Amino acid sequence: MELGGVMGGFYRISEWVMRLAYVNLLWILFTLAGLILFGAAPATAAMFQVIRKWVMGKEVPVFPTFWKVYRSEFITVNFLWFILVVIGLILFVDYLFFGTLEGFASKLLQFGSISIFLMYLITLMYIFPVFVHYDLKTLQFIKYAFILGITHPLQTLMMAVGGVAVCFVIVNFPGLLPFFSGSVLGFLWMWLAYQAFCQSDTVFKKKSNAFNQNETSV
Repeated sequence: MELGGVMGGFYRISEWVMRLAYVNLLWILFTLAGLILFGAAPATAAMFQVIRKWVMGKEVPVFPTFWKVYRSEFITVNFLWFILVVIGLILFVDYLFFGTLEGFASKLLQFGSISIFLMYLITLMYIFPVFVHYDLKTLQFIKYAFILGITHPLQTLMMAVGGVAVCFVIVNFPGLLPFFSGSVLGFLWMWLAYQAFCQSDTVFKKKSNAFNQNETSV
């Protein structure tokens, strides 16, 4: 029997709190199990896969789903994350180097490096949602995450604002760190990214249908 009214709303909120706390604890434990350096990326991918199922309205066994993704994608997602870390380090070193130069060219190069870094951050926000949603090659994940980010500015802006808001709350209430630090942000980003996925798929289908109709008429 499903509860309604205030009690029903309270029950559903409590259920989601428990879900997010549980998957967040798994995320932390499996990150530590991989010695952080090798565990963070696969644990994050596993968390996003579980949350993706929830966003799509599907009920899944949390731990088996989490463990399956963590184990099967361990090498792939670590390799992808390694590439992104290297890119980030290169951008950071470039920014520091341009800062040692003088004149207008230095300012211009620094501005350019900051612009590229913002694009890099956009890619990072979408990379895990894209990784768990699409079956692509390693470099295609990066490319598609970037394209989605710049073609859906509203979702991207909301993801950025949400990220800042979650960080602000966690910094001011560190007791929430073990329970909601990653899962709440993951849910927000996955939900927004999924809206972008649906919009992109709709546009693609319309173009595909239009192309097929033109081919048929010819």
